[in-house]
Amino acid sequence: MNDSNSLLSLEEVLNAVHGVFVGFDKNKDNFAFTNVVTDSRNVTEKSLFVPLVGEKQNGHIYIEKAIENGASVIFINKNEYEADSQRFMSLASENLNVSFISVLFFSLITSFFSVSILFVFVSLSIPHPSSVMVNLNVSCSP
Repeated sequence: MNDSNSLLSLEEVLNAVHGVFVGFDKNKDNFAFTNVVTDSRNVTEKSLFVPLVGEKQNGHIYIEKAIENGASVIFINKNEYEADSQRFMSLASENLNVSFISVLFFSLITSFFSVSILFVFVSLSIPHPSSVMVNLNVSCSP
């Protein structure tokens, strides 16, 4: 059952970022997020974590930390998923309360663009935008 407090539904997110759901049906059952975060240290309960890939950092190494901190939705770079699908399927099976979405993005700039598009969709979907704060902290996790 999807949380009615989620900023967007699973279908809306998949359409906004041209993403593909990764995992099991059980991972879909609790789909909900209330903020968008790119730094695993800032993840709170019900965060959507976007692991950015830069020249010196790869945010995918912080996915486990983001889950520990309460992330409920995780974006995965499609290339990262294809290179290590066993890791991500294992994470999905061990964390059935987390939804994983494979997204095609290559760099910090295109990652930011994808998050910006998602932010616009979130902003447009909220009846009273001033009542909801979306954390869009654009920095790679150290």
